[in-house]
Amino acid sequence: MRSILAPLLLGLVLFTSDLSAEEAQAGIAPGTHWAQPWFARLDARFPGQGFHARWDFYRCDCGDAWIKAEETLPEGISRGEMLLVGGRVLLVRGFEGRGEGGELRAVIDSPMLMLQLLFVLMQKTAPDGPAALIERRELAHADEIYPLQLETGGAQGGFPAPWEVEGIAYRFEDGSHRFDLDFAFEMQVIGEPASRSEIDLSGMFDYQPRDFPLAPDMSLEGWTLIPLIEDEAGTYESADNLGFIREMVQSRRGG
Repeated sequence: MRSILAPLLLGLVLFTSDLSAEEAQAGIAPGTHWAQPWFARLDARFPGQGFHARWDFYRCDCGDAWIKAEETLPEGISRGEMLLVGGRVLLVRGFEGRGEGGELRAVIDSPMLMLQLLFVLMQKTAPDGPAALIERRELAHADEIYPLQLETGGAQGGFPAPWEVEGIAYRFEDGSHRFDLDFAFEMQVIGEPASRSEIDLSGMFDYQPRDFPLAPDMSLEGWTLIPLIEDEAGTYESADNLGFIREMVQSRRGG
């Protein structure tokens, strides 16, 4: 099974470019692309559907990713945390009422798919990357032919053509990047006329290195541990802290 974390760590579109002096002053490392923030906040709203979510993503150079979620549904608010360890283990805390096993494992799908969608849209509207985006910029892109296909390794999704996105992005005074995008696409149901759907995406990226908030000695009490590799069920049952899981993941990867 491929790592669910791959799109977050490796990026969706790789490119190289020479940075100007102005870009270098932005404090972003040469070659950085949109899919490499150390921290990202994404607010996703689905107008007319009663759904709003805020996800905070923290990336660790050790290969982990921590996601804090607050999702507002017509039936109420769901809050929780997800911690991906080395792409092999998922730790989940909170999300009361979301069940166990496969249902609890699926809580990672929505934030990862929406984050991947955001990276794709930023790459299409600002392909020169975050280092080149210093002043406020109007963003727009449309495609009448090709759909957007998303795949995280654990889930798949997509948006049919025609679709379009427009909005703004700018570099804030603290060095982070802010964005506000309106994404629209057409949904076609057999036997019914096509209908327009929208998703509003807003939030921020921070590409400046920062310490990972979760320490290796963090207790696993209150967390549900879900192995993501089928033949590793039961492998991590003896782990009692985050550092121990990291060591076990590293050994399973042969390093």
